[in-house]
Amino acid sequence: QNLAAEFQANGYRTAMIGKWHLSNIRKNTYSYEGAVDTVKQCGFTSVGGLYIENLASSDDGFNNYSDGTFSHNMEWITDEAIKVINEDSYEPFFMYFNPTVPHASNSIEDALNQFSCRDTADGMLPTEPVIPGMTKEYGSCTAYRQSVIARSNGVDDYGPIWLDDAVGALLKALETKGILDNTIFLFQEDHGMDVKGAIVEGGVRIPQFVHYPAKINAGTQLNVPVSTIDVAATMLDFAGITPSYNLDGMSWKKALESDSQRDFFKDGRCLFFEIE
Repeated sequence: QNLAAEFQANGYRTAMIGKWHLSNIRKNTYSYEGAVDTVKQCGFTSVGGLYIENLASSDDGFNNYSDGTFSHNMEWITDEAIKVINEDSYEPFFMYFNPTVPHASNSIEDALNQFSCRDTADGMLPTEPVIPGMTKEYGSCTAYRQSVIARSNGVDDYGPIWLDDAVGALLKALETKGILDNTIFLFQEDHGMDVKGAIVEGGVRIPQFVHYPAKINAGTQLNVPVSTIDVAATMLDFAGITPSYNLDGMSWKKALESDSQRDFFKDGRCLFFEIE
């Protein structure tokens, strides 16, 4: 029982692209194809650009089942996501897109300079992905990746620029398909900006942005406390799906329109955080 499985049961195509932390896959039995099949069992019609766990942040760290032939590859996972968007299907879709950057695991500088767009966890691609908004405008993967470096103010910018380009490419693909305005695009971080693993505001408070012109006016702000546990309830609410199981979170959809609902989220509900 989870968000993807609920959408899948209600006629949606469901896709997981990028990094996955939620399955117990043993190192001594790992294969890329086997990992894909395992993640599909969590409610996904398709799985692509898959990284199991984080890449290593040190020489002695666990390196995501990598034999050293691949590292971060935002072009690969973005291309996999665009393939899902462009599928010839009348079914709506739900996608979980989880990039590996700008996470501090494996050097992003090395990934840009020492690996190519063809180096993936699923082996060597036969050709480079051609992605409008990323590689297409530069003519090659190498030229595009050098542009990421050229547009930065230092190494710390490499990951955010690479990610920002990927998000732009996804939005461009939705626009080209003609479904951008009627697609809910939710972007958020997974932990606070200041510190990870802490219950101070800098650890638990994250930015969250939602683009959905069909239902949410540009510039709308919801200045009440919400939580990541509210994402599932809210997305199902927008889709008109009644969940088949009890959810921990609450939908904030009505709080966009109702003062009483906003007051409830602000003053009538407690959010509790703990660290084990």
